[in-house]
Amino acid sequence: MSFHSLVEAMRAAVSGRTLHYGLVGLFFSPYLAAESRIEEVIVTAQKREQSIQSLGISVQALTHEEIAARGLNQASDILDQFANVSRNAANGINAGYTIRGVGTNNFHGNVARAVSVYNDDVSLNNPYAGSTSVFDLERIEVLRGPQNTLFGRNAIGGAVSYISRKPELDAGTQGYLSVDAGSFGFLQAEGAVGSDLSDTLATRLAFTSTRRDGLFNNVAANSDGEKLGRKSLDAGRVQLLFEPTDTASFLVKVHHHSHGGSSVSNKAIGLRDPNDPSQPCDTQRIAAGSDFQQSVNCVTATGFNPSSDEWHQLADVSPASQEVDVNGATITAIFDMANHIQLTSISAIENTTVAFSEDLGAGDQLRFIAMQDAEFEQLSQEWRLTSPADHSFRWIAGLYIFDENMRQNTNARRVQISNGAPITAYNILDQDEQDYSVYAQTDYDLTAATSLTLGLRYTENRKSADSLFGVVRTPEADYPATTFIDQTIVTALTGDSPGQCPPPVGGIPCTTDLGRIRQYTDELGHNLRVSHQATRDLLLYGSYSHGFKSGGFDTRALAAFAGTANTPVKPEYLDAV
Repeated sequence: MSFHSLVEAMRAAVSGRTLHYGLVGLFFSPYLAAESRIEEVIVTAQKREQSIQSLGISVQALTHEEIAARGLNQASDILDQFANVSRNAANGINAGYTIRGVGTNNFHGNVARAVSVYNDDVSLNNPYAGSTSVFDLERIEVLRGPQNTLFGRNAIGGAVSYISRKPELDAGTQGYLSVDAGSFGFLQAEGAVGSDLSDTLATRLAFTSTRRDGLFNNVAANSDGEKLGRKSLDAGRVQLLFEPTDTASFLVKVHHHSHGGSSVSNKAIGLRDPNDPSQPCDTQRIAAGSDFQQSVNCVTATGFNPSSDEWHQLADVSPASQEVDVNGATITAIFDMANHIQLTSISAIENTTVAFSEDLGAGDQLRFIAMQDAEFEQLSQEWRLTSPADHSFRWIAGLYIFDENMRQNTNARRVQISNGAPITAYNILDQDEQDYSVYAQTDYDLTAATSLTLGLRYTENRKSADSLFGVVRTPEADYPATTFIDQTIVTALTGDSPGQCPPPVGGIPCTTDLGRIRQYTDELGHNLRVSHQATRDLLLYGSYSHGFKSGGFDTRALAAFAGTANTPVKPEYLDAV
């Protein structure tokens, strides 16, 4: 082990980071690249293949060669390679991105993100898309926003686009297998194999699998010794390419992703005097607790001291559930038409199920546990026409249709007592979203070195939902703190409870049915850009663009009790120069 590796290992041991080393790398191919250095990067950031050096937008890309050379195998590691890009995570599975300071960090799964995530030209609308695995990639592209003209609503911050490696005709059999192992029982395997089955048919199969032990020990009495932060991930992708003629191509992709394990609670510091929990603790002792490797002699209201000089100790009384399952399929058809115009059709279906819980109290007793269980069913269809790339006047035009049904249950289980029992406030949101948009973008070469770009996109975004709020008693004798309280439980406990939970909450159980709430948004996004290729290595450009992020509905129990839950959250708009 080199000195640098030894230092990294010591740092990982202190910080709790998983440190891993490549153990096995196996590559087989009938061809060997003559030159490892890539002179030119081709991207599809503008829905056609172009050299990144001649593209007048702010975009970065990583190719699969660069990803492999740097040993990157997790989304967070990969995105660390891009400037002005950060990953914001409301929890272990609800993650989005921030680009140049524009992003969204929100616990609720119905909240639209400001940075779009695309996988092979398919928009991944729900916020749990950020937790899906990235493997066997041809390229990752990060576009700074707004990018509403070609990528649609919810791209005011930009877009992160994952492009999978595709099957290849006349390429023989090729593939790879790699295995990484490291600290905390980390073990990851990734591989792929591609083969041409005939002159017109080729396939590619890829997979990844990751296991990691929990980084933290649970010291809560009801779960003493439980490992928190365990990770279990399995994902696979099967693609079939069929090219019956020189002018027609069909690509079918089926993929699965399963993310399991246990969530991680919060590190906490007591605020009360250990000798008399009714009194505050000394402020100097509390301040010393900012170092989580130093035990602080302050306690909670129950007399429990949550601090420890061991960084890997946490108190979590919740179910600590962290489950995401994603299944989907895409059919991409490309036809070369008259005058070298290309027609592309992309049909996709995505289904995502989620179960997540988090202990926000960080003590040895139930104080506040947040839980979500949800299902997202998404259908999308895009048609686009693209002109030849070698003309002085180039254009692209398209039609996009999106439909999603989401049923989400959000629970807040609290120590607040009603007739001797903790309560659970909940919201069940049954939401339908439709998006219809038509777009066009033109590029015109004013001179051999200067071009003008104009793009427009008209969008109709429709959201409607049935929103139900309620409060029920959840006695620990019947429902221990480790019970995952889902939609089925709260619905059964509500029974024939009276309507309209008044502020403050009156009788329990109670319900408030907001009925059908709606939000309609019509918007015209646009971009205007002038580019000048001064030299082969120097491109100058200026741009002005406008985009929007769709609004939504407030699912917080606090909003229901305040009487504002039936007022939709307004869309956000961004203009950038």
